Amino acid sequence: MAKPDQVTYLVKLKYPYYRHQMHLFFNSISRAQGCSDIAQFTDESIREFCDMFRTEVEHFIEENEVQADDRIAVVRRLIVEMIAYRTELVSLADNELIQLYRQEKLAEQARREALGSQQDKWRFFNEPKADPKFDSWAVYAAWSAEEAVALSLGKEPRIVNARSLKRLGKAYSPFANEYEQRKQRVTRAIAAGHLDEPLSPAVFLKWAKEVGMSCPSELVKHVRPSKRNSDPNYVKLRDKIRSLESQNRIMKQRHEFALRQIKSDVSTKEKFTLLRMILAMAIGRFEFRTDRRNSAAKQIASYAEEHNLKLSEDTAKNWLNNAVVDLEYSSPPER
Repeated sequence: MAKPDQVTYLVKLKYPYYRHQMHLFFNSISRAQGCSDIAQFTDESIREFCDMFRTEVEHFIEENEVQADDRIAVVRRLIVEMIAYRTELVSLADNELIQLYRQEKLAEQARREALGSQQDKWRFFNEPKADPKFDSWAVYAAWSAEEAVALSLGKEPRIVNARSLKRLGKAYSPFANEYEQRKQRVTRAIAAGHLDEPLSPAVFLKWAKEVGMSCPSELVKHVRPSKRNSDPNYVKLRDKIRSLESQNRIMKQRHEFALRQIKSDVSTKEKFTLLRMILAMAIGRFEFRTDRRNSAAKQIASYAEEHNLKLSEDTAKNWLNNAVVDLEYSSPPER
């Protein structure tokens, strides 16, 4: 982020109505009036400012309950404060500005998280209907990735899922963030072959414990350990299957790459063969030459028309030119 962006961010943090264009506006007024002291600007300049930034000014006036008679004076004071604060920030050394920016950014994040946590208390995923029946889910032979994530957070998957959380829109939610992070971890673990989908409840809980993903003790209590996952023969066979699947994916990727290469090579070869044929026929039948003007393209178009084939003279000329350039052909000296 460039320094002007950091300055604008800090000014807007203190004065939400501030826009960088305001600074540019007052620079132009200062040059026009030959005065840099905003306190000395004419009332007409302040009115022009109010018109140009009508939305921002109206919000400020409304929130601060400014009387109509005091409008110009109050807006002038606000402008003086904003510009003075911006000037103070610009005068800071780079390291001081960066430190202040980081402090304010962290503080804003903390405020945002605190507000999000407070709002989360009243959101749908904390209503009684979002409480899961762990004993019912524990008897299922398998869970989907989203079901496992919701249950690991102590939520009913039918109520709390990626689709329902989308209803929050851009609103900040620590819970929704945690859900998404867990979903990403599970999805990546499946892609890496550390988990199989659909997920065995016991295997998922074992994996979650190994990677430090907390799960409700009530859920852990109801899920019975999987006997097959402790069987050495099963584990050996499972690992072998995963290895073969991984090798198969690699071979498939190599095969697809090779096919693309072959197709590309064939297309190039066919193109040059076609250009050679065009050039050979143009030279042999229509006396085409590269060292002087000739009517070969016109004759080819006319010949095509005689045989009910649609071909313009420009198209014929373009193909002949392409053949000459790509094949690096030049007519031999005439005898």
